[in-house]
Amino acid sequence: MRGKMNKIVLTPPTLAQPHATYRPFGAFRFLLASMVVISHTHTLAGEPLAFLAPLGIGNMGVMTFFILSGYVIAEAVTVFYSNRPGAFLLNRSLRIYPPFAVALVLSVGIHALVASIHELKFYDDIAAPEKIFAATNITANALSLIVLLGLERLGLSVEYPFVRYSWAVAVELQFYIAFAFLYFLVKGRGSLTIVVLALIAVFAFAMPNFGSRGWIPYFMCGVALFHLQRKAGTLLAAVSIVLLNWHAYVYIARNPDANVIGCLVILDALILMLWILSVSEIPKSLKRLDKFLGDITYPLYLNHYAISIVMLTLFWNERNMVLFLVTYVLSVAFSYLAMLCTEPLTRTLRDRIRGQRL
Repeated sequence: MRGKMNKIVLTPPTLAQPHATYRPFGAFRFLLASMVVISHTHTLAGEPLAFLAPLGIGNMGVMTFFILSGYVIAEAVTVFYSNRPGAFLLNRSLRIYPPFAVALVLSVGIHALVASIHELKFYDDIAAPEKIFAATNITANALSLIVLLGLERLGLSVEYPFVRYSWAVAVELQFYIAFAFLYFLVKGRGSLTIVVLALIAVFAFAMPNFGSRGWIPYFMCGVALFHLQRKAGTLLAAVSIVLLNWHAYVYIARNPDANVIGCLVILDALILMLWILSVSEIPKSLKRLDKFLGDITYPLYLNHYAISIVMLTLFWNERNMVLFLVTYVLSVAFSYLAMLCTEPLTRTLRDRIRGQRL
């Protein structure tokens, strides 16, 4: 077993491979991404959407993304990647890095183009705009999802994030690495649930201010929801839901203007929706649309900020629903074009690594 642990096996897709049940998560992913986009751009609409600010729908969307990732990854390693941690991490890398690289190049280009004709405007005072195009800043941006910890030890720091919300992607990558190590470490040696539960207890309670450890219960909730369908993980699900609600409460309450109860209601409603979808089926006629919406979700998350900066800069004195809606539509359309830069090139390879087309 030790000799096979890190071997990456490329297997042509075939019906003989293990088969995962199709989960209709595509439209749900798109909903979560749209919540993030709306949260970041609703100020372009002005007063009509001001009521959204206290509800933190963007935060709730990201938190639910973490839970969904836990579910999807737990299923993936169970069905497709038994004793293949290298294949699992390679497939995740192909999913994460090419779209990020495209989004970074496009965002730098868009910022440079707009800056050449107009002074850039921002939603808030982030970093130092005069350093925005410095070689060190662009290099730090490029390495931010490769050197997950300790980038400053290389003498680099992200002075301005061109892909503004990639911090959540970095959190996901840390989970992928940790979960791959954990899953393949304990497989066949005891209860995965007990080990993961122990890690949650240690990390979630050890640090009073949570830090990045605070996100662990979200991923573990997703893992538990998957294992619940396999008649396991009930205790893990209960504990992780309690812990993530506690973390969400503390996280949200830092903003004195936030509607904490409203945020938690939205979060728990999304968890319930995720669970219902995980045990639901949709007609075959809708699967193609559902899959498309799921595919465009990650590019939309990565690329919407650059488009919103263009609209904010060019229409700085405008605030109306038309501007907001145009920004949303352009973000989706631009994200689709960005997706075409990578998806056709990586899909076949990812299918081969997985051993099955999805």
